[in-house]
Amino acid sequence: MAKVVRCLSDHGIGVWGSFIFGLDDDSPDAFERTVDFCIEAKVTMAVFALLTPYPGTALYKRLKDEGRITKDAWWLSSDHDTDAPFLPACDHVARGPACRLVRAWQSMYSMSSIRRRYDFGMSHSWIQNVAYWPLNLLMHELAEKKNRRRRSRLAQAPHARHPLGL
Repeated sequence: MAKVVRCLSDHGIGVWGSFIFGLDDDSPDAFERTVDFCIEAKVTMAVFALLTPYPGTALYKRLKDEGRITKDAWWLSSDHDTDAPFLPACDHVARGPACRLVRAWQSMYSMSSIRRRYDFGMSHSWIQNVAYWPLNLLMHELAEKKNRRRRSRLAQAPHARHPLGL
């Protein structure tokens, strides 16, 4: 995949990755490995999300049938974009998906990552030069906002536990 990213970049095409965490067979280091790949491959932009069981989908029905949905009407919650509304099969995700997700955003959009992902030795198209820095700086601010929201929620409910007691 890194070769594909590089080939596209060499032809003036920025790569925007979209990654979902919380799949049943995710490994404990899925979050970190994914961000490391994005940085090493010099992915232009990436978004990270937790697997989301939308009502009416086969995934929602399966998780509901397995008793793994932990939050009814999760889509009405203000934290629906950072807290898994179900119990993932992989225990490491179940015990802290929001923290790992926010850390992934912060790692991807840290100032050092933004600099490392921009290939200074390469001839970029004008659109890459015009778009890369402002978009990545906006994403840096979004990552910081997600972190502030998460810290604020934790401060408001320091003894809150996972709905299944995890």
